[in-house]
Amino acid sequence: MAAFGPGGPGGNGNGNGNGNGNGAGAAGPISRIRTPGFAGYNVRWSPFFEHKLAVASAANYGLIGNGRLHVLQLGPGASVGGGESVPGMQVSTMFDTQDGLYDVAWSELHENHLISSSGDGSISLWDTSHNPSPTPSTRPLAHWRRHTREVFSLSWSPLQKHLFASSSWDGTLRIWTPERAGMEVRMLCLSADGPALPTSVQPSQQQQQAPGAPPAPSNTAPCVYTCAFSPHSPDLIACGAGDGYVRVFDLRIPSPSPASAGMGTNLAAQPIALLPVHGEVLSLDWNKYAPGTLATGSTDRSVKVWDLRGALQPYMSSAAGPPPQNVPTMPGQGTSLLSTTPPVPHPTAHAYAVRHVAFSPHASNILASASYDMSARVWDTVGPQNRMMGSASSMRMVGRHEAHTEFVAGVEWSLFQPGLVASCAWDSEVHLWRAPVR
Repeated sequence: MAAFGPGGPGGNGNGNGNGNGNGAGAAGPISRIRTPGFAGYNVRWSPFFEHKLAVASAANYGLIGNGRLHVLQLGPGASVGGGESVPGMQVSTMFDTQDGLYDVAWSELHENHLISSSGDGSISLWDTSHNPSPTPSTRPLAHWRRHTREVFSLSWSPLQKHLFASSSWDGTLRIWTPERAGMEVRMLCLSADGPALPTSVQPSQQQQQAPGAPPAPSNTAPCVYTCAFSPHSPDLIACGAGDGYVRVFDLRIPSPSPASAGMGTNLAAQPIALLPVHGEVLSLDWNKYAPGTLATGSTDRSVKVWDLRGALQPYMSSAAGPPPQNVPTMPGQGTSLLSTTPPVPHPTAHAYAVRHVAFSPHASNILASASYDMSARVWDTVGPQNRMMGSASSMRMVGRHEAHTEFVAGVEWSLFQPGLVASCAWDSEVHLWRAPVR
């Protein structure tokens, strides 16, 4: 069970959080619902139904106690398009767990299936059709426990729809397929056995560390707070960790094994790209329109958008298949993307740690962020600047939502209605609100 949410007040987080874009209008909720006794950790819209969404939540702010998965439904037969008001939400189904829930993800294959991740290291698969009433159920379709610490993030692959990923505070990223009775397909370890840098990039070969940059990955396995499959290349997955780095892996490249690697060899999975973000990386999201572009939110209160096309181009493909030709495929020989110059100076995007970031599925330049400063904000990510396409200095805030009264932990765009956003917070409320998309 987590002792406290990562990056909350008491860690990083000073400043006024004014960011850029003074005058951006504050959006009030057009609909809200309470989740009494349970603090929201993340919210996800169904990829099949425009009126359905799910919320992962925990009692006592996730410090101790049970978890609850809420499946919410908008009013029947109501339209949420054309600028019309969204009707009130109602609970259609609830599932209870013995430990707090930190994330939820809908299946890309089955309209009624979704998974949740828990503080006890477990993952559960639920079927909403098995419990059509709002009375809580405690019986999942399947229950897996391979992680040894909190499972903080889930990602269902939008391309290889039989796969989902989980990341944990135990320093691992695991790939699963529920179609094979929940068999674990792959484990990527950020590892306590040694540095996760490719062995072809030795510290003596690197330039001096940029001032303010995160330290090089250490021998201690960092918490893996977030993971996300690429929406463009089925074999690429990124994760963000407590050591301040984003790692991108190609699942076609095998991890070393004790037999093949030899005694004393680092068995950590080797990333094809390693990105120093600054601060613990609490959230990341891929751009749905620009392959190789992702956004990060971290404890340094920043929101950044990175262009990794140069590093990832040899590995990018639109279909699953064998490893790419003429690029390194053996662990320890991958491409390392390391910052050797300070990032573009930028003001902070929020007053406290950035807990969640999400690109709009309807506009390539629009990004939402949620923070422990009790606000959610919307950014226009204009102004490409070399490798880092945007930072708070080159992004413009075009909207904000400040109706929550506690930490905002999750923010998510509707997949069907442009500009409709859901957010959840530790105030035990889920809000729907509108954001500009242009």
